[in-house]
Amino acid sequence: MSQKMKIRITDENQEKIQKELDKAQKGYNARLCNFKDAKDIVEMAEEHLETFRVPKKYWVGCKVTYSESVECNSYGSYNALSTKITAQRFSSGWFLVGIDRVSKSTRRGVDQCHFLPSSIAYEAMARIAKEDFRRKFPS
Repeated sequence: MSQKMKIRITDENQEKIQKELDKAQKGYNARLCNFKDAKDIVEMAEEHLETFRVPKKYWVGCKVTYSESVECNSYGSYNALSTKITAQRFSSGWFLVGIDRVSKSTRRGVDQCHFLPSSIAYEAMARIAKEDFRRKFPS
């Protein structure tokens, strides 16, 4: 069952976010997320955007999701569940917008973090990449 919310990811909201995570993860004791995970995925998304030199005004609408995986295909009839958190950038900052428990069995056991740029951020990333290419390989 997915929980939808909109809580700004700040140190001031740490207790509120952890409370929502605890509520979504009640009864589970493996592959959990905490406030630090939410902060870490936001930092990763910002580093990604900064690496591609996307102006902050284009960050609005970008999303990032994270969930821990386990190294297996499945446990027979048992599905390994992991907490998936989703953060989204709004004009006033990054917000936790979703918490869910999802099946996350993979052969590699790699934690999964997906960055979804907004269409305008994607266009800016593509434009900057083209400019870099032209600068490195002039005609």
